[in-house]
Amino acid sequence: MSFQLPVVVTDDFLNRIKASPISALNELLWNGLDADASIVDISYEATSMGAIEQVIIKDNGHGIDFSTVNQTFGFLGGSKKQQQCKTQTGRAMHGKKGSGRYLALSIGRNITWQSVYRKEDGQNYRFEINCDADNPNIFNISDENPTDAHTGVAVVITCIRESVSNQLNNREKLLLELNKTFAPYLLTFTGIKIVVDGLQLQPEKMIEDNVTIGLMVKNENDDLISGQIKIIRWKNNNVKTFYACSLAGVPYDTISLNVDTGRMPITAYLCSEYIERIYDNNLIMDTGYELLCNGMKGKIKEYYRNWVSCNAIQTVNKLKEEGTYPYKGAPKTELDLAERQVFDICLVNLNEAKPDIFSMPKAAKSLTMGLIKEALHQNPTNLKKVLKEVLNLSERDLGDLVDILEKTTLNSIISTTKMIGDRLKFLNGLEQMIYSKEYSKYVRERSQLHKILLNELWIFGEQYALGVSDQKLYNALKDYAKFLNREELAMDLLPEEVQSMSDIPDICLWQQYSLGRADTVENLVIELKRPSVVISDVEIAQIKRYALTVADNPRFPKEKTNWTFLLVSSDIDKFARFGLREINNIAGVSIDDQNIRVIVKDWGQIISEAHARYKFLEEKLSASVTNNEGIKYLQERYSKLLPNCMLETASALEK
Repeated sequence: MSFQLPVVVTDDFLNRIKASPISALNELLWNGLDADASIVDISYEATSMGAIEQVIIKDNGHGIDFSTVNQTFGFLGGSKKQQQCKTQTGRAMHGKKGSGRYLALSIGRNITWQSVYRKEDGQNYRFEINCDADNPNIFNISDENPTDAHTGVAVVITCIRESVSNQLNNREKLLLELNKTFAPYLLTFTGIKIVVDGLQLQPEKMIEDNVTIGLMVKNENDDLISGQIKIIRWKNNNVKTFYACSLAGVPYDTISLNVDTGRMPITAYLCSEYIERIYDNNLIMDTGYELLCNGMKGKIKEYYRNWVSCNAIQTVNKLKEEGTYPYKGAPKTELDLAERQVFDICLVNLNEAKPDIFSMPKAAKSLTMGLIKEALHQNPTNLKKVLKEVLNLSERDLGDLVDILEKTTLNSIISTTKMIGDRLKFLNGLEQMIYSKEYSKYVRERSQLHKILLNELWIFGEQYALGVSDQKLYNALKDYAKFLNREELAMDLLPEEVQSMSDIPDICLWQQYSLGRADTVENLVIELKRPSVVISDVEIAQIKRYALTVADNPRFPKEKTNWTFLLVSSDIDKFARFGLREINNIAGVSIDDQNIRVIVKDWGQIISEAHARYKFLEEKLSASVTNNEGIKYLQERYSKLLPNCMLETASALEK
């Protein structure tokens, strides 16, 4: 006996669950998959003019059980799937909200569910459920009757709106959207078929690359949150969509992620049990979710950079093979190398902005490449005119392509980038040399560390230039006096004064500042200690003696001469460290008196401070350095000054 099932549905609820026709189809497909269907088929019936009159979504799942209709259709927000994480065969479950059935009203005004299910006695039964948009509060349920038909559900939707018909008739877009949504599921659970108007979804045939990347973040409570980033790069189409998903890759919603991937066609899926808890329990998005999204953004950036780099190599190699690459032989100068690097960057951007350029006949392509090369060689700013007039690029594409060339010179690009990379490598190698037990005990102060640092004085501050090295303080003062064009200061020194200045500072740096008065000068005197030496009060007393000797010399006017004495080693003992202070954001100050300052630091502080100065550029250039690169850099630049153990390590890395 048929009956009516009333459901309390408010207008605001129906407004909230309205969706696009494609989203509604997604939900109906998921319903079939959640019922363990191996085949879900979407078919149309259309008029002679092509307008769709009826949409049928049919699956071969286990069907809707007549005894559960009251629970399945009679309540909102209480789906029986809420308690299920997997289907009967162990597949990931999608729908858990109990409102998906109303989304079908976004496709047509009348919906009929034709269900065939199997009872415990082994007999299959068939019944129908009907709903109409004019009266969505009532579901009409038919009697159930025995049948020989296979189990499953057919959802028949009629009274299709014209706008919906037009969208469903756009087969190319529909297939692309459905492939994006169901790709992770179909790739994970093989053997499942989704067919749309006779065409099977086969995302694997549309995919150029498919990778899964692990992700781990830590929230403000130091709780670890894990997940995966599944990235699919498609063979064509201008696609860029990001989804929040269950751990199995079942999408819940799209993510608005501001990340530049150029024209790379990509769909990425953020998969995590953490996200499952948020969506299944209607929780508010928290910082943990935000951290996962930021982590996803970083992984996508890294993937995009690798893709661009690979494209550049492939594009250049292809031009070289066909003889249209305009540069011949190896680069002869750094400027030549920089010009080629920027040319290659242009090729990648051109390949994205106007790929048909690379399909031109060989002669035309060779001429085009030659024009770009000539523009770069003569004047990079001329490149914009060449690209616009010869290649007919849009203003937007031109802006992205030429911007880097108009802001700086080619030589500056290569020299600045190389300098930053080299300095980051040096900091890494120096840290290993000083603190690694494998190397530090073999490093000698004067013959190795001292001489290496003479070429890397930027580590103590960019403002310092080399004055003198490894001379008695008397000679340091003498040369300093010469620097001031006051050689008579040193020439008038008495013998007893020379005797009292017989200590030897390792490095003396100076730099003149204009601190309101042009003749005001500041010196930096560095005393280096062997890495195995732990600074104690004895070493601090020695550096203070340097400072006081200078301060007592009347020939160096205090009002015009400032001195900073820096004592450096790998470590400072706790008694010596106890007497150090922080003054004006300068750590490790032992004396700060008028024009004399004595600072004591360990190498960890020096390296950290130097690294901090480059952190911003390091992030912008993605110039992270490994331990192997640090050791290799020292070996290449200072092979004659390194301990044998470090040379052996570097040689092993080369192999």
